[in-house]
Amino acid sequence: MATRTTDKDRKKTGGKSSGKSTAAGKNTSKKTAAKKTSSKKTASARSAAKKSKAEDISIPERRARRSADEGYSPASEAGILILLAVCILLFLANFGIIGAAGSAVASFLFGVFGSASFIFPFALFFTVVMLVANHFNYESVIKSAMIWLTFLIIAMFFAMAWSGDFETRRQSFAGDPYFRYGMEYRRGGGLIPGHIYAFMSDMLGQFGTVIILVTLSVICIGVLTGRSIIRLITESSKEAADSLVDNIEIRQEEMRRDRRQRRRSEGVHYGRPKPVGDTISRLELRDEEEESDEMKELTASEAEDLDRMEQRLEERILSSGQENTHEVIPDAGAMTTDESEDMEETAAPGIEPEPDEEIVPVYEEVKTVPMREGRKAAIQETPSRKRKVASSTLPDGMTVEDSTVSDYRLPDPRLLHPGKKGAGNAKKEQAEISQKLKNTLQSFGINVTMTDVSQGPTVTRYEMLPEAGVKVSRIVSLTDDLKLALAAESIRIEAPIPGKSAIGIEVPNAQTVPVMLHDLIVSDEFRNARSKISFAVGKDIAGKPVVFDIAKMPHVLIAGATGAGKSVCINTIIMSILYKARPDEVKFVMIDPKVVELSIYNGIPHLMTPVVTDPQKAAGALNWSVVEMDRRYNEFATHSVRDLKGYNAIAEKEGLPVMPQIVIIVDELADLMMAAKNDVETAIVRLAQKARAAGMHLIIATQRPSVDVITGLIKANMPSRVAFTVTSGVDSRTILDTVGAEKLLGKGDMLFYPIGYTKPARVQGAFVSDEEVEEVASFIRAQKKDGDEDPSIAEAMNAAASPGDQSKSGSMGASSGGSDEDEIFMQVAEYVVGLDKETVSIGLLQRQFRLGFNRAARIMDQLTDEGIVGEEMGTKGRRIVMTQEKFEQYKEEKP
Repeated sequence: MATRTTDKDRKKTGGKSSGKSTAAGKNTSKKTAAKKTSSKKTASARSAAKKSKAEDISIPERRARRSADEGYSPASEAGILILLAVCILLFLANFGIIGAAGSAVASFLFGVFGSASFIFPFALFFTVVMLVANHFNYESVIKSAMIWLTFLIIAMFFAMAWSGDFETRRQSFAGDPYFRYGMEYRRGGGLIPGHIYAFMSDMLGQFGTVIILVTLSVICIGVLTGRSIIRLITESSKEAADSLVDNIEIRQEEMRRDRRQRRRSEGVHYGRPKPVGDTISRLELRDEEEESDEMKELTASEAEDLDRMEQRLEERILSSGQENTHEVIPDAGAMTTDESEDMEETAAPGIEPEPDEEIVPVYEEVKTVPMREGRKAAIQETPSRKRKVASSTLPDGMTVEDSTVSDYRLPDPRLLHPGKKGAGNAKKEQAEISQKLKNTLQSFGINVTMTDVSQGPTVTRYEMLPEAGVKVSRIVSLTDDLKLALAAESIRIEAPIPGKSAIGIEVPNAQTVPVMLHDLIVSDEFRNARSKISFAVGKDIAGKPVVFDIAKMPHVLIAGATGAGKSVCINTIIMSILYKARPDEVKFVMIDPKVVELSIYNGIPHLMTPVVTDPQKAAGALNWSVVEMDRRYNEFATHSVRDLKGYNAIAEKEGLPVMPQIVIIVDELADLMMAAKNDVETAIVRLAQKARAAGMHLIIATQRPSVDVITGLIKANMPSRVAFTVTSGVDSRTILDTVGAEKLLGKGDMLFYPIGYTKPARVQGAFVSDEEVEEVASFIRAQKKDGDEDPSIAEAMNAAASPGDQSKSGSMGASSGGSDEDEIFMQVAEYVVGLDKETVSIGLLQRQFRLGFNRAARIMDQLTDEGIVGEEMGTKGRRIVMTQEKFEQYKEEKP
């Protein structure tokens, strides 16, 4: 205990301590070592004493110390109030209402500063307050100097303004003329500014003096406000230019809308014009000949002669000063978007279209221009206009004809709604949040340097560099404290940022800007993407468009809670592909157990089969995809190629049918896993393992990212993930193998984690409304040709279904009529389907039918094989998945 005495105790004991130290010198080396260890205990005792002292300080003393540290005291506050009173008196003295003393002081100030004496009290007050409030730091001293320099410049401008009057009265003053002039007339520049202005005007002239004073004024204003004048001018000009461009675009859009409305109301005449003179009578004669039966047998060469005759007649009409009143349009679908928009109206004045002819809209719908049967037949037989048809062989010898149509038109981007501009300049708000982050971290003993700010549509990322020796985990652990300091709904810390030696803190914006699909479709990133299955993901944290190729992913797993944006993301993927690819280039297989999400695409030529909505038929569609994948690989082996790209290159050279890429979309995996887990999982895993080289890609979405839905095999073979808002960090780990998705904001806010990324990227997903999807689907649906969809493909999908799936859909399965079926199986099945419960257990069957455990378990397995109940779920009962209506159908078809 004697060795734990502090230094303070040693000083108090004086000579006693020296005696003790002498005696200690005679001790053994063991005691010396004990003293060394006791020094550490002494240091800890000192720190404990300091803490106890700090705890003993009363609350009023703490407040007094804090106010002293912050520079506030009753004396300083009284001084500021006295200064305010003095400045008010000085200002009122300029108007002669403070008495003789005030008039004397005002006369002196007018003599020294001239007309600027009215500003002198304000400059004095703000200077003193700024210096006191900022403890006379360097920045406050510089700004105070700028205040007085600005005051001096203003006084010099007053001297310049009254220089003419001053020169006329200069000789009448005794003493200094500038001082006397300001004191008597209370105007001009006064003593100090007057002499400085006189010197500068003699050296630089009046124009040079003005230039110098204006330049100094701009510098002073920039220093005082902290704003760059050049940047302010640049931003203002940029905003003006953007506003001008927006106005021009709006005006152009209005003109295009008016032009389309005019075309719809007036019509475009492509039929037979009424006779106009000698020349038009020849046209009438030719049209009468077209009505004859002989015209219906025109050959291709005669059709070409007819085209040349029409051109000569049109030239003759134009040369005679008439309007061009006739034009042959082979097919409305052959017109491009620009041609249809810029096409001039060809109806002659005073000539109305015939009632049996229909008006051709520009964008709303693609219709064939009416023409005579003979001419139409001749034109269709013309070799240059003949449609090319490629057949793609399917399993079992089936073929589907795909129109490699030159007249197919991709949708126009104007069918989509453009987005709105952001809410102006938010740099002030960003500066405030940056300072709050810095101060909050500093209060926890972490010093950081703010390096950059990146503003996105939904969140803003503040990048910072911690000082040496600070662990990244310390900053990450302060997430809740930073959220409290910013009063933010949610924040996410990315530590470190991939590719940067910085830490990013993502804070939600006060005002979010929706990312519209139109803005991404017209972006250079999307237009320059060469792949036909590239899709617009959204905009990243810096507001840049994100476009990715599905072929590189090559399969995508999408997960998130209800309403987080999964279905909108799937619509975005489909719409992006529709804006890129023709029906002969990309095909879709869509599985939608929710029925209402993807049914809007029914009827478009890109679909291999109508949207599959029955969960019991979904396994058949997936198994058909596996069969198609195997068929493609056999074709690749026959032609000694490794992938779809190599096969199509050979097919084009040898005249073989080109295989389209196939995108398989499953909107709700959890529902399929409940209905037919084994078959669905097997098909998905096989496709995920092998389908990439065959040009087939999976996109799977689920709102339940649990391990019984996203199994290990599925997860291992689908490396690209998209996570929307989830309810817990466990779900986030299931989909992304890391936390973070539980902190997203919803409404399209996602973590995009494709193959090749080291960390998930924060992206605001693109938004497309149901109205936009309907317009684009209607536009594409109007161009559908016979043969774009073969109903035999649906039959092939049913044929490719597994025996278990066939039994579920009412077909005869392998286990439907087996000899080992229990004799009371149908009786048990009727009882199970008629239960009001959601689950059934083996024990319930034992009690109800007085069965042994083994027999009841076998019957339960048979019910599972027939699709009446689901798979076992541990100790819980099995879920009843077959409805009463399906069971009645099952009984009718069962032998």
